Amino acid sequence: MSVFSRIDAPEAEKPPATLTLTPGFFATLWPGKPKADVCVGLRLVAEEDKQAARGEAARAAWALHPREQDADNRVDAMNDALMRWIVARGTCDPNDASRPPELWSEAPEDLVKEALTVEGVKGIYDAIEQLELELSPVRREATDEEIDEVIVMSRAALAEMTPIKAARVRRLLGYCLDEMIAALP
Repeated sequence: MSVFSRIDAPEAEKPPATLTLTPGFFATLWPGKPKADVCVGLRLVAEEDKQAARGEAARAAWALHPREQDADNRVDAMNDALMRWIVARGTCDPNDASRPPELWSEAPEDLVKEALTVEGVKGIYDAIEQLELELSPVRREATDEEIDEVIVMSRAALAEMTPIKAARVRRLLGYCLDEMIAALP
C-alpha cells in the first residue's frame, strides 16, 4: 500500500451559508440556465481576492470607457465588474466551501457574467455582504438605546447620504426587518 493511499483526505468544510437561486437569477439565453431552483454555498472572500477584483474591475471599466468624459459610465462598469468578481469568488459548492459551485466551476469569473442577470448578480452580492456583516468579528452590536435612535434619525440621515450609500443602508435595514419579522409568531 502506498503512503498516499493511507492519507485521509480532509473532510469537506460546509460553507457558512447557502442561497437558493431561482431561474430568474439567470440570463434567459445562457445555455446552462437551470429550469429549477439551485442551491449555492456562500463563503467569505479573502482580502487578496478583493484586491484582485478591484484591479480587474478597474481594467475592465477603463477598457469599456477610456475617455475622461465617460467617468460616470466607468464607475458603473467598475461596480458591476467588482460585484461579478466577488460573486464568482464568494459562491461555492453548497456542501464544500473549497470548491466553486457546479454552475460556473469551469471559469467562475467568466461564466458569472454570462450566466447571471444584473439583478441576479446584485442579489448574490447582497447575500455575501450580509454574510460578512453577520460573521464580522469587528462589527459591534447595537444597544437597545441605539435601536431606539435608529427610528428617530433614519429619515434625516438617509436624506443626507449619497444615493449609493443610502441604498446600501436601506438594503441592510430591509435585511434586519426580514430577520425580525421571521422571528415573530
